[in-house]
Amino acid sequence: MTLRAFSVAILLIATQAFIVTARGQNLPKTATTALQQAVLACLPAESMTAPELYGTWLVHYSQPPAGLPAAATLVLQGHAEFSESLAGTVSRAGAAPALMRAVLAGDLDSGLLLLDESADNIRITATWNADMVAGSCGMEFAGLWKDMTQDDAPGVPFTMKKRI
Repeated sequence: MTLRAFSVAILLIATQAFIVTARGQNLPKTATTALQQAVLACLPAESMTAPELYGTWLVHYSQPPAGLPAAATLVLQGHAEFSESLAGTVSRAGAAPALMRAVLAGDLDSGLLLLDESADNIRITATWNADMVAGSCGMEFAGLWKDMTQDDAPGVPFTMKKRI
């Protein structure tokens, strides 16, 4: 390659780089690259595993019965005996004494969150059944909480959002 041809090639490359950079500056702020879109893509609920739920969750109950406040804090971690299961606690400020703090144990099964709650560490006093909210990337679940100490207790709808 001659010096003249080399100079022309460098000039063309520099011009192309300038045009691409200038055009990129005019893209809307919401435009994303393919790599960014791939990073933002969610795993399907069925692909999630228990460790992805470890952490603190904020719970909101819809139409809670007397004694159950509208909000709670749930902390999930790995189960000490079963590596693919969950353990944790739920805390409810302002709740009836039996509902203030309880331990949790359960599983994430094909995207369905199943937790048993025990206020006395002996018997199941409530259950949690929830599905991942579509498009939440595992950061929000919605389902029913059920008081197991009363035979006719209705399920109480709830949502739980992961605190970041």
